[in-house]
Amino acid sequence: MVKSIFNSEQIDFIKNNYSNVTYQQMSDMELFNGLDSKQIRSKARALGLSKTRKFNSDYFNLIDTENKAYWLGFIYADGYIVYNKNNRNYETGIEIHTNDKYMLDKLNQELGNQHKITSRKRNIEFNGYEYISSCSRLRIYSKDICDALIEHGVDINKTNSSIYPKVQHNLFMHFLRGFLDGDGCIYAPEDKLKAIHFTNANKEFLEYIQQQLLSINIDSNIHKEKDKKYRLYISMKQAKEFLDKIYEDCSIKLERKYQIYNSL
Repeated sequence: MVKSIFNSEQIDFIKNNYSNVTYQQMSDMELFNGLDSKQIRSKARALGLSKTRKFNSDYFNLIDTENKAYWLGFIYADGYIVYNKNNRNYETGIEIHTNDKYMLDKLNQELGNQHKITSRKRNIEFNGYEYISSCSRLRIYSKDICDALIEHGVDINKTNSSIYPKVQHNLFMHFLRGFLDGDGCIYAPEDKLKAIHFTNANKEFLEYIQQQLLSINIDSNIHKEKDKKYRLYISMKQAKEFLDKIYEDCSIKLERKYQIYNSL
């Protein structure tokens, strides 16, 4: 009889977590030191466990949960849609810094974990500087996903569009947290909160944010930076109050920005 290379603790962990922890993540754990993802996958199959999941192409049809509202905001801020009927090319994509790749893993998992996340180097130009950045990208090839996002206000040409997403009032702060994580800024040098601002080409969208914030007694101002660029600022007096509200009882957020809030 061949002795198993897996001990009872490892087998129990696989049985209890195979559906929500990837085999690659398991192989990176100290518990599975010396074992690679292929070995763990083979063991799971030998135990009769299957990670096969169906792609959830209806995910964005109805924005009725915290996570859906969050991802709608994140995609509106940092995503894109390719919609080409002639080539039958329907794609939703998000590209972010590789340090934040775990966020793409989370979205991919919610959709059924059926799409590959790739990495590449990009030449970035910002404020007169040029540098190379390591980026990770999730590309979702689904007409249903594209149609649903467009229906909810994520336009194909966001820069020149007056269309924008709107969500139920009770989900607005989750939506805005997604937008903050994708395209907002918490400016807190030396752990001293100085400003919070959102940048967008659509002034009407920022006015929508402004009205929603007023309903919870948060003041803000909108300034025109340059052609097709507007910025909404939350007053320094209320910036901490705003962050308290946006992170209250949340289960999904970009850890990098959340740690800024925690350090205040």
